[in-house]
Amino acid sequence: MLPEEDLVRACAAGNPEAWRQFSQLYYDWVLRVTRSTLRRHTGSSSEADAEDAAAEVFRQLVERDHALLRSLRPPYHLKAWLAIVARRSVNKLLRKRVPAPPPKEPPPPPPDQAALAGLLGRLPTSDRLLLQLFFIDGRSYEEIAAVLGISPESVGKQKFRALEKLRALARETGFEP
Repeated sequence: MLPEEDLVRACAAGNPEAWRQFSQLYYDWVLRVTRSTLRRHTGSSSEADAEDAAAEVFRQLVERDHALLRSLRPPYHLKAWLAIVARRSVNKLLRKRVPAPPPKEPPPPPPDQAALAGLLGRLPTSDRLLLQLFFIDGRSYEEIAAVLGISPESVGKQKFRALEKLRALARETGFEP
């Protein structure tokens, strides 16, 4: 086993045996720090997230030819330094997460088809036909105007009036779609 300073220097130089020793000595420490940091920030710690953050720490230590390790100067407290790097790694992981969307309100229940058909049946024929052509058949204002024998500009107004009549009938009968 190499002393701590020698081990860091050997890792920074790219020595694979030194890196293996370093990983064995400090991986569990880094993992404990990532778990506790996750618990502090999120209230829980997923083992997968803690391991991802710990792996990110070790990735950072070897990237750019071990630049992070080469930046260390003795005397240093390696565990304290690794804890800082681990906390930053957890914070980076949490920032990357897409926030969960807020729970959606359940869609309203489908209207009672029979009750709706009954309400439509109480509308005048032209209003009923206009609503059917627009909402059910998906026809354009021009097509509806041709069927009803009115101008396309009048279709919007008549549709509004027909919907108002339908809403009034729904209120009268207590029907709430």
